[in-house]
Amino acid sequence: LITALAGAAFLATALAAAAAIAYATRAGLAAGRDVIQTLSLNGATDGRIAGLFQRRFGLLAAGAGAIGAGLAAILVALLRLLGGSGGLTAALPVAWGDLLLLSPCPLLAATVAVLAARFAAMRVLASGAGASGGDA
Repeated sequence: LITALAGAAFLATALAAAAAIAYATRAGLAAGRDVIQTLSLNGATDGRIAGLFQRRFGLLAAGAGAIGAGLAAILVALLRLLGGSGGLTAALPVAWGDLLLLSPCPLLAATVAVLAARFAAMRVLASGAGASGGDA
């Protein structure tokens, strides 16, 4: 049950992060409408412009994921030290190997950010709102 709840919490967090990144991407496209129009007039494709947004948000998310994983590692280490050899409780054992589960967090955060930024940017750019001055 704890594993299922943790998985549901992870999915909810990932979806919330994706929604926030999509919103930020749309806001960035709307704010930079003139720059995007200039880039388009100079031959930049929608894919290239979307790539700029996905790179920016991917790097931000990777950094945030690394900070979050580091803080979580400190918390897991403290729980392990406080709980002794059996972990915190019998229902929630904490092992040193659990720290390894935190290692893909920056990559997962960056992946969610890159995909959300790409889909949001391509959707706005394909509708013509990013370059032609329409609402985003």
